Amino acid sequence: MGLDDLWVITRGSIRGTGLSLETCEICPDKALCLYHMYRAVSLQPTQAAASSVLRLQQRTTSLRRVKLIQAFYTMASPNAAKFVKEEEVARGKWLSLNNITYTDPTGRERQWECVKRTTRQTDSADAVGIIAILKRMLKFDCIVLVLQYRPPMKCCTVEFPAGLVDAGESPETAAVRELYEETGYTASVKHVTPALCFDPGLGNTTVQLVTVEIDGNDEKNQNPQQKTEFIEVVLIPVDDLLQRLDDYAKSGYSVDSRVYSYALGLQPKTS
Repeated sequence: MGLDDLWVITRGSIRGTGLSLETCEICPDKALCLYHMYRAVSLQPTQAAASSVLRLQQRTTSLRRVKLIQAFYTMASPNAAKFVKEEEVARGKWLSLNNITYTDPTGRERQWECVKRTTRQTDSADAVGIIAILKRMLKFDCIVLVLQYRPPMKCCTVEFPAGLVDAGESPETAAVRELYEETGYTASVKHVTPALCFDPGLGNTTVQLVTVEIDGNDEKNQNPQQKTEFIEVVLIPVDDLLQRLDDYAKSGYSVDSRVYSYALGLQPKTS
């Protein structure tokens, strides 16, 4: 059942009662349709929105009411959206621009532009982000971050060490390799997340966050030598992370949202 079909049923059932219509600023003849009533309840579950549904229920017979309520709850579910096809519009060395055709939960066909990486390996996330914790005797635990210039942002950023997964690599292997290349540190892996969406409104890039621990007392980590140029490595005490990120932001740096979210998660709970 599409939105047009449900709209016809709704108009007929309400008009058949002889009661006055509510208004909807979205629908063609300004009648309150089930779809937008559902959206109101979903996005703003207020008492007023719930009352609108109740008024609709009171205007219909029991059997018709059940069918209508079932119809709009089923139709408006995000899971009802379907992929149709994808076409490549342009391709560079690292990225491609694609146009996706899909149907939304109402059955309406829509278009979506997206960016995809051309380097994705089979059955692998595109990249790894490394949450590296440096532990040293008689010193505060520190988060290892990197500062680098990012052309799309037109400024330097504050990020976790990160990089693309090479062919045949596991996320653990990629994380240890990238950490060594960018910071010079060697580390042991403690936790690996599932593949996580990176910016789903823009593209299909996925990342796995790998938590590692660096033994700062190990001789190999006493004087780390990074292999990547134009990256500055910074060590920030865990307890100071949020404040330091705020300081970076005030200084003109762009802070990676994952790093800032991590810092927020470290804050003590307040009542």
